Amino acid sequence: MKSMTSAAKYILLIFFWATPAYSLQGGENLKDPSAFWAVNAIGTASILSYGAVMWEYGENAPHVRPEGWFGEDTKHGGADKTGHAFTGYFLARTGADLYGYLGYSESQASGMGAMTSILLTTTMEIGDSFSEFGLSPQDIYANIAGAALGYALSAYPKAGRFIDYRVEYSPSLTRPDKDPTTDYQHLKYILAFRFSGFESLEDSPLRFINLMCGYYTRGFGSGGEGERSIFWGMGLDLAELFSGHSVSMVFNYLQPPYTHAGSARTF
Repeated sequence: MKSMTSAAKYILLIFFWATPAYSLQGGENLKDPSAFWAVNAIGTASILSYGAVMWEYGENAPHVRPEGWFGEDTKHGGADKTGHAFTGYFLARTGADLYGYLGYSESQASGMGAMTSILLTTTMEIGDSFSEFGLSPQDIYANIAGAALGYALSAYPKAGRFIDYRVEYSPSLTRPDKDPTTDYQHLKYILAFRFSGFESLEDSPLRFINLMCGYYTRGFGSGGEGERSIFWGMGLDLAELFSGHSVSMVFNYLQPPYTHAGSARTF
């Protein structure tokens, strides 16, 4: 219970840190907040419904289960932590885009996106506490880190043009996993630095190139010795390649297999 209390304090601190959505610079007034609560109510209901079916929410008494970080003795070698950070980031940035589309200002949308991310990922962790997984303080911290990155890149769009956080998924064709979101055996998480962010390269072929680094694990939970890998290299910027088409935004978050190359260090 001590771990849960500590985690709750951090959640509250970051939740109120994200309040530029409600107390904005320059005295900007918040648009009608009903859309914010509607989005979060739908998101919360969706997460709890999915969790009840896929993650067996409600099958256990609530409990905390610290999981560690990236150690070789952890369940997934830390791939789940980079996954949680990606989820926090994804919800913060797409939330900001959604609120911007609904008419909120850029600063309002960025703060509201971060708040939505923290609310929904915390809902997941509370749900996990009622399953065999248990509430993981480390997952909460990773969620918050991802939401903070998403907020920063949404609130400062000049920086956001240079950096993406993406996921690559190469599922098994013979034994597909029923839940791709936790299929860490076939997932990679990638930070991409985009040359397209430079105005001087907007007409250059270099705008289609990214510098990349990332993390993935293999073999954890399969009975063998797990491997953790850090990789770096270069890849195609498909979001830039398909710029002007609605599909382009998908590639700000998804890096298809075989679209990058480089080196890796496994340990």
